[in-house]
Amino acid sequence: MTESDPDLLLIQQYLDHQIDAEGMQALGEWIVSDPSHARRFMLFVSLHRQLGDVHQARLRLSEHSRTLTEGGGPIQDSLAINDALEMLMEAEESAHPPLAILPDKVPAPHVHPAAKAPAKPEVYRPLVIPWWVVITTGAVAAAIAIALVLPFFEGRSSGPGPITQGPSNQPEAWTATVVGRAHASGDKRLCSYEIGDSMAGLIELGDETIEFRLSSGVTVVAMGPLKGTLLSQREIDLQRGRVIVDVGGGVGGFVVTTGDAVFRDIGTVFGVSRTDIDRGEVVVLQGEVVAEMVTPDGTVARRNMSGGEAARVSDRRDGFVLVTFQQEEYPRSALAAAGIYRERLIQTETMAFWRFEAPEVPLGVFPITNLGERNYTVAVTDVSGHKNHLYHSQSNARSETREIASDAPMRSSISGGNRQSAFFSLIPDGEVCDLHSWSVHSGPSGSMNIEQPRWEQLTIECSFRAETLTGARTILGLDGTFTHAGNTVPAFACEIVDGHLQVAGIDSKNRYREVRSEQPAELGVWTHVAVVFDGSTMRVYVKHDGVPGGYRVIGESPFEGSIRVPGPRAWDGFPHTWTVGRGIFNGKMQRAFHGYIDEVRLCKLALEPRDFLFAVSDE
Repeated sequence: MTESDPDLLLIQQYLDHQIDAEGMQALGEWIVSDPSHARRFMLFVSLHRQLGDVHQARLRLSEHSRTLTEGGGPIQDSLAINDALEMLMEAEESAHPPLAILPDKVPAPHVHPAAKAPAKPEVYRPLVIPWWVVITTGAVAAAIAIALVLPFFEGRSSGPGPITQGPSNQPEAWTATVVGRAHASGDKRLCSYEIGDSMAGLIELGDETIEFRLSSGVTVVAMGPLKGTLLSQREIDLQRGRVIVDVGGGVGGFVVTTGDAVFRDIGTVFGVSRTDIDRGEVVVLQGEVVAEMVTPDGTVARRNMSGGEAARVSDRRDGFVLVTFQQEEYPRSALAAAGIYRERLIQTETMAFWRFEAPEVPLGVFPITNLGERNYTVAVTDVSGHKNHLYHSQSNARSETREIASDAPMRSSISGGNRQSAFFSLIPDGEVCDLHSWSVHSGPSGSMNIEQPRWEQLTIECSFRAETLTGARTILGLDGTFTHAGNTVPAFACEIVDGHLQVAGIDSKNRYREVRSEQPAELGVWTHVAVVFDGSTMRVYVKHDGVPGGYRVIGESPFEGSIRVPGPRAWDGFPHTWTVGRGIFNGKMQRAFHGYIDEVRLCKLALEPRDFLFAVSDE
């Protein structure tokens, strides 16, 4: 059923004893307005009585209903009416013998004597009236009768009356109540419904998910953008969007229609989606589903599917074809949908993600970027997709990618596993591995240029395993030339200083802010760091491999606005760059790191601990 077939909704409400007085008035006016309407109504009533299921009638009539509604010329209209009458005749013939009138003796016709044939015995022949005459006459008579008794129809919906025959004619009472919601932005206040709201009829959703429970016990998760009609506690008509239905112990099952197809559960959990391209796709998460549709030649295509299978309406609309699907795209609750929205938002707002994993980063020494020869080879690809790549400009540095990484499991949303890490050798003073960003040549989009971090919300993550803890050694930094305590310091640095983890930066008011761990760093142990800026505070979280539990806060500091933009470098006019494995102090590249560095991510959001790369499920 589609928005262009409101008559089908009225007829179903009539057959399901759920129509009100206003609906009865509209149905009566629609029937008497056109003979084809009367025939359609009679057809549905007849099939409903013969088949005991209005969905079968709607399924067989879907093509002809579209032709009658949208037009298509006298020939197509005639074919549609004939097909509909044939269907009605099939149903009538299954219950009644053909109608025939047996008249008195039929006299022989008068012929010219010269052409008189040999005498034949007289016979009695029944006069058979064509079936279409009987049906057409009956349909017109029914339309007239309905028009005459239309005022009495109100008794069917307004309470017991002359045509009410016991409880079976009473409208089925049902409710649909919102029990969960989620919005793609993370702000539930933007959702179209509140918890506890009732739902019925037309449903339109934006980029959000609404979970509602029907009085039958069925739970439905509706994912927008969506438009559909909740017809009853057992059926929804989907024009676009996605629904996930959990029948559970629900009474009566559930049906989802998509215009061309009907998807019916057999005690199951299933999802149905419809787009401007796909006419209908069903995914069976649990149990079984029956998919049915009318093909162009008028036959009914049917397919039974069980858990783990998915199918969509074929391009030629001659049946269903099996397809693959991602189960996480069909959340079974609003809470699960909120998690999906959160992951998508984090991926969108991630400005750079350096994973050091194959195939983007092969094993071995990082390739060299030779500025003099205009060789701008990328050493480490930014897998966020925003082209904030890393380059390797120091040919004398001993740095490479090795097959060693943290044993801690990463979030399930991070694909590809964690098998490789960057390794920085112990090198003499004065030598550095200059692994750095370079927006001038990588060409990131303006809103994702990490060398100009003008975002009040920011989360910086990195993992390291130190092989040396003495002196000052930078894990990750943003170069700059700010003055603090008589020294020139970078805009941001995550470092090991005298055996302790230290995070420091310059805020938008040009104030130096620092958080230093009270506990000393551990040699040879993977440590996962997350630094979160929310516009007023810098908070540092740490998690160690082998230590039960999740991330813990080691300290925080006031931090107004964003990290202060360093500005261009004095010697070449380029922006100051982010560095991995080395720092800058008093205008010199130094503080080389010794050990492993992995999983460096910069995200333009103030993430929660549950969102961090190595968060455990209970965070």
